[in-house]
Amino acid sequence: MEDAAEALGSGYRSRLLAFYREMEIKPSRRWRESPNTTHKRVTWWSGGNSKLANLLPGLASLKNAKTNKTIITMSAVALTLIIIECITGGANGSSFSVNDALLGKEPSSHPPPHFDPFSSVLILALSILLWLTTPSGRNPEDGG
Repeated sequence: MEDAAEALGSGYRSRLLAFYREMEIKPSRRWRESPNTTHKRVTWWSGGNSKLANLLPGLASLKNAKTNKTIITMSAVALTLIIIECITGGANGSSFSVNDALLGKEPSSHPPPHFDPFSSVLILALSILLWLTTPSGRNPEDGG
């Protein structure tokens, strides 16, 4: 097992050593020192290996960390603005009904808090998009 971990690289070697420590197994002599790992922990903000990138593998730009940051920023800002508008009524103190505007009705204002059906769907969609930008949990070393 140690030879396989050695052949696969320092990330696997570190995992095996962590497993040994967890199971209280003494590693062989050649592994006494901690391995020098170049494996960098991927965070939500700096990672390009998101759930969205794995869901849509044909879109190579989703693997780019800059694209991931843009999606995070845009969806978080839009989500925040919609929630603030629905809860507080925005600057004028009365919530605007997006649903009325889409149905072609006279846009009406409602006392806050007011969540119309379309705003609720938009909040749900933006929340899912924001969740899809989180790291996938698949390790690039695993082929995933």
